[in-house]
Amino acid sequence: MSKEAMKYLRENKDKYSHEQLINSLRENNYPEKDIEDSLGEVYKSTGQTKNRKRIYTLLDFRNKKRYFSVKEKAIDFLLGIFIPVITIVIFSFAFRLLGFLASLIAVILLSILVFIRRRWIFYGIITWFSVVIIVFFIILYIIFNSFNIY
Repeated sequence: MSKEAMKYLRENKDKYSHEQLINSLRENNYPEKDIEDSLGEVYKSTGQTKNRKRIYTLLDFRNKKRYFSVKEKAIDFLLGIFIPVITIVIFSFAFRLLGFLASLIAVILLSILVFIRRRWIFYGIITWFSVVIIVFFIILYIIFNSFNIY
């Protein structure tokens, strides 16, 4: 087991995919035994090794997601931004008058659910709410400032 290989894997496991890390170690002429041992040591805490690689799907909310690339984080973040919009539209048509309130409750419950398992979806939802609140206060400021008579 190579300490340099383990250090490289620990530093880059969130930046690059599993396959890219293995290919990079092979290009740097690490023996296969060292690569396998280092991978087993670095990924043992997540239960992910060469033989037992967990495959995540977009709608897998049962298992805690381990992000291996920035692309996966970006996809979940964008999904988190669009989830409130989609739920507001669906609930508004389904429940008419109470739709907006029901959608806010649904988004808050979903946020609690995804906080542990899909952290970047949660960040997207929080970002969406923050932007909406900021825009709301800007509009209020513009409206009330236009009524000032000097």
